[in-house]
Amino acid sequence: MNSNQRHAYLVFLSMKGMDWFIFSLVVTVLDLYLATEVIRDPFRLMLIGTSLTATIILLEIPTGLVADTYGRKLSVIIGYALIGCAAIIVGTFQRYEIILLSQVIWGADFTFISGAGDAWIADEIGEEKLGAAYLRGSQISQIVLLIGIPVSTAFGTRTVNLPY
Repeated sequence: MNSNQRHAYLVFLSMKGMDWFIFSLVVTVLDLYLATEVIRDPFRLMLIGTSLTATIILLEIPTGLVADTYGRKLSVIIGYALIGCAAIIVGTFQRYEIILLSQVIWGADFTFISGAGDAWIADEIGEEKLGAAYLRGSQISQIVLLIGIPVSTAFGTRTVNLPY
C-alpha cells in the first residue's frame, strides 16, 4: 500500500469507529431521553421515528447524486456536519417541534454518509485490498459500539441528554 492508500485506509477505519461510537452514544439513551424528558405522548414518539425513516427514504437517491456528482469526500463531510447539528439540537432543545426537525436533519446526514465512505475507500485503495478494509472496519465498529454503550450509560446517569 502506498502512502495515499494507507492514509485513506486509516481515515476509513477512523470513520467507521466514529460512526459506531456516536451511534452507540445516541441510541443507548435516545428513547429514554425522549420519553422521559421531552415527549410523553406515544403518538408523538412514533412520529419522531417516522420522520427519521421518511427522510432517509426520500433523500437517499438525491444525496447519492451529490456524492456521485460533487464527490464522496464532500458528501461524507456534509453528513458529519449534519450529525453534529442534529445532536446539538436534540441535546439542547426540549421541544417536540425542534426534536422533530432534528430527526429530519439526522435522516439527511445518514443519507449523505451511507455508501459514500465505502465508495470513497473503494476508489482510493482498489478492489484487491477492499475486502480486508471492510473486515477491519466491521471489527472496529463492533468494538467501538461495545465501548460506547457503557460510556453513554455513564453520561446518561448524570443527565439523560448529556450523550448528545
